[in-house]
Amino acid sequence: LMQAMMDLLTLRRGQTLHRLPGPKTAMPFGALLGQLKAERNALLIGVEVGQEMEINPAHDLVVNPDDHLLVISDPVE
Repeated sequence: LMQAMMDLLTLRRGQTLHRLPGPKTAMPFGALLGQLKAERNALLIGVEVGQEMEINPAHDLVVNPDDHLLVISDPVE
């Protein structure tokens, strides 16, 4: 488990943690999860709302444009 965490937290290679802007329009977390996986091969793991980070939120949590997304993905261009 520790090796997986180190890989995610470093930029040495492969998949790492990234903070992305929220969606253009409000949508449920579950729908956004599927969209990001299909379009960017990114795994959505959390949503930052204001100063609070929600890890693995409910499927029906509404994610707004001013929120931020925590994803695991290849380097973001």
